[in-house]
Amino acid sequence: MFFSDDDTMNNFSQSPYCKELRDRLIIFSEKNKPTEIEENIVFATLPGNVSFVSRALGRGTDFVSGEKGVNEGGGVHVIQTFISEEESESTQIEGRTARQGQKGSY
Repeated sequence: MFFSDDDTMNNFSQSPYCKELRDRLIIFSEKNKPTEIEENIVFATLPGNVSFVSRALGRGTDFVSGEKGVNEGGGVHVIQTFISEEESESTQIEGRTARQGQKGSY
Protein backbone atom coordinates (compact mmCIF):
# COMPACT_ATOMS: atom_id res chain seq x y z
CA MET A 1 0.00 0.00 0.00
CA PHE A 2 1.33 3.41 -0.97
CA PHE A 3 0.62 6.32 1.38
CA SER A 4 0.87 10.05 0.74
CA ASP A 5 3.13 10.71 3.73
CA ASP A 6 4.90 8.99 6.61
CA ASP A 7 2.51 10.29 9.29
CA THR A 8 -0.55 8.89 7.55
CA MET A 9 1.25 5.61 6.94
CA ASN A 10 2.42 5.26 10.54
CA ASN A 11 -0.94 6.27 12.00
CA PHE A 12 -2.77 3.74 9.86
CA SER A 13 -0.29 1.01 10.84
CA GLN A 14 -1.25 1.57 14.49
CA SER A 15 -4.98 1.47 13.81
CA PRO A 16 -7.23 -1.46 14.75
CA TYR A 17 -7.48 -2.31 11.03
CA CYS A 18 -3.86 -3.45 11.05
CA LYS A 19 -3.88 -5.45 14.28
CA GLU A 20 -3.98 -8.82 12.52
CA LEU A 21 -1.35 -7.79 9.95
CA ARG A 22 1.43 -6.79 12.32
CA ASP A 23 3.36 -10.07 12.14
CA ARG A 24 3.56 -9.85 8.33
CA LEU A 25 3.72 -6.08 7.89
CA ILE A 26 6.72 -3.93 7.03
CA ILE A 27 6.75 -0.15 6.82
CA PHE A 28 9.37 1.76 4.89
CA SER A 29 10.07 4.98 3.05
CA GLU A 30 12.77 6.85 1.19
CA LYS A 31 14.20 7.71 4.63
CA ASN A 32 15.46 4.14 5.00
CA LYS A 33 18.96 3.25 3.85
CA PRO A 34 19.15 1.83 0.31
CA THR A 35 20.12 -1.62 1.64
CA GLU A 36 17.12 -1.57 4.00
CA ILE A 37 14.83 -0.62 1.13
CA GLU A 38 16.12 -3.54 -0.94
CA GLU A 39 15.61 -5.98 1.96
CA ASN A 40 12.13 -4.60 2.61
CA ILE A 41 11.16 -5.02 -1.04
CA VAL A 42 12.14 -8.68 -0.88
CA PHE A 43 9.92 -9.05 2.23
CA ALA A 44 7.14 -7.07 0.53
CA THR A 45 7.02 -9.44 -2.41
CA LEU A 46 6.78 -12.66 -0.42
CA PRO A 47 3.42 -14.48 -0.33
CA GLY A 48 1.04 -13.17 2.34
CA ASN A 49 3.14 -10.18 3.37
CA VAL A 50 1.88 -6.62 3.46
CA SER A 51 3.94 -3.46 3.07
CA PHE A 52 3.17 0.17 3.73
CA VAL A 53 5.35 2.36 1.56
CA SER A 54 5.74 6.10 1.12
CA ARG A 55 4.72 7.72 -2.15
CA ALA A 56 8.33 8.60 -3.01
CA LEU A 57 9.09 4.91 -3.55
CA GLY A 58 6.26 4.71 -6.06
CA ARG A 59 8.58 6.10 -8.71
CA GLY A 60 11.46 4.02 -9.99
CA THR A 61 11.38 1.28 -7.36
CA ASP A 62 10.85 -2.23 -8.70
CA PHE A 63 8.78 -4.61 -6.59
CA VAL A 64 9.76 -7.83 -8.35
CA SER A 65 8.94 -11.10 -6.63
CA GLY A 66 11.27 -14.04 -7.00
CA GLU A 67 8.64 -16.31 -5.49
CA LYS A 68 6.93 -18.62 -7.97
CA GLY A 69 3.77 -18.71 -5.85
CA VAL A 70 3.32 -14.94 -5.99
CA ASN A 71 3.21 -14.89 -9.79
CA GLU A 72 0.99 -17.97 -9.88
CA GLY A 73 -1.36 -16.24 -7.42
CA GLY A 74 -1.74 -13.16 -9.61
CA GLY A 75 1.44 -11.26 -8.79
CA VAL A 76 2.14 -8.26 -6.61
CA HIS A 77 -0.97 -6.19 -5.80
CA VAL A 78 -0.60 -2.44 -5.22
CA ILE A 79 -3.09 -0.20 -3.43
CA GLN A 80 -2.70 3.56 -3.65
CA THR A 81 -4.36 5.14 -0.59
CA PHE A 82 -4.42 8.71 -1.87
CA ILE A 83 -5.39 10.64 -4.98
CA SER A 84 -2.42 11.94 -6.90
CA GLU A 85 -2.34 15.51 -8.08
CA GLU A 86 -0.50 14.36 -11.20
CA GLU A 87 -1.66 11.47 -13.36
CA SER A 88 1.96 10.52 -13.97
CA GLU A 89 2.39 9.71 -10.27
CA SER A 90 -0.56 7.30 -10.31
CA THR A 91 0.79 5.73 -13.48
CA GLN A 92 4.18 5.25 -11.85
CA ILE A 93 2.67 3.68 -8.72
CA GLU A 94 0.47 1.43 -10.83
CA GLY A 95 3.63 0.44 -12.69
CA ARG A 96 5.09 -1.10 -9.53
CA THR A 97 3.00 -4.16 -10.42
CA ALA A 98 3.68 -6.62 -13.21
CA ARG A 99 7.40 -5.90 -13.24
CA GLN A 100 9.67 -7.64 -15.74
CA GLY A 101 6.93 -9.72 -17.34
CA GLN A 102 5.33 -10.85 -14.08
CA LYS A 103 1.66 -10.62 -13.24
CA GLY A 104 0.29 -7.92 -10.95
CA SER A 105 -2.69 -5.74 -10.17
CA TYR A 106 -3.51 -2.21 -8.99
